[in-house]
Amino acid sequence: MLADPEHWISGSGAVALLEESARLTQCPTFGLRMADLWQLSDLGVVSVLLTHQRTLRDAVGTLVQYRHLMNKFLVIRIEEAGKKVIVREDVVADDAGPSIQSVELALGSLSRMCSTLLGTSWHPLGVNFTHDAPADLRLHRRIFGGKLEFASTFNGLICRAADLDLPNPIADPVMARHAQRLLEGLPGADEPSIVLEVRKAIYLMLPAGRATIEQVAQGLGMNVRKLQRQLEARERCSLTWSMAYGAISLSTIWTTEAIRLDALPTRLATPLTARSYDGSRRSSA
Repeated sequence: MLADPEHWISGSGAVALLEESARLTQCPTFGLRMADLWQLSDLGVVSVLLTHQRTLRDAVGTLVQYRHLMNKFLVIRIEEAGKKVIVREDVVADDAGPSIQSVELALGSLSRMCSTLLGTSWHPLGVNFTHDAPADLRLHRRIFGGKLEFASTFNGLICRAADLDLPNPIADPVMARHAQRLLEGLPGADEPSIVLEVRKAIYLMLPAGRATIEQVAQGLGMNVRKLQRQLEARERCSLTWSMAYGAISLSTIWTTEAIRLDALPTRLATPLTARSYDGSRRSSA
């Protein structure tokens, strides 16, 4: 397995491995230290396509499009907030338990990608984490810069919208087309499971109160009826939507905010109240 970097392992197994490694080494920043060693070339052929995107916005969009070739449990979403942009990122794996290390690895790698493409022009305004802050934040400050927000309602980077549209000086559209044709010919280049995509969309939209079937369908680029047909084609029963929504709702509420047990039925029945992009319970600058 170690001899073949293209070999797939389970998402829950990878998350558990990172958490156990952090525990055994007594290193609470294990995942972030891995991200500190990350290089764009670690993404394989996708890295060539990313390198030659016109802007950082195009590069992040490409990462979203082909993320299932790198990590099918990775969730990425770009949200506009006036002159600011939130790039939300998370890891959604079944039965994985706590995922602090995988989240910090994912966010650290994303920040490294941005700095690789933009160089000294990359200055994130802030980074948000749903987990609590570690005792020592020196590594976080060095890797991310910007303001650090812990115990937040989401995991992600916040940056200026204008930064995403800065031109990439080494972009070559001809090389980008060559890389894209090569990617499209790879095994598994087709879109991932619609069921998994729905689960990830619910996970991202839930904290802002937008996890309706209409919003999820729109986010996946289709209407509600088409989404329902695709779910049915996967031999899922009519309860697929409500079961997925309820399970992920419970998980999200439980991990992001304190709530009385007798209040859970109400919270699961009603979308969460929308929060501003920087809403959190604790901050560490």
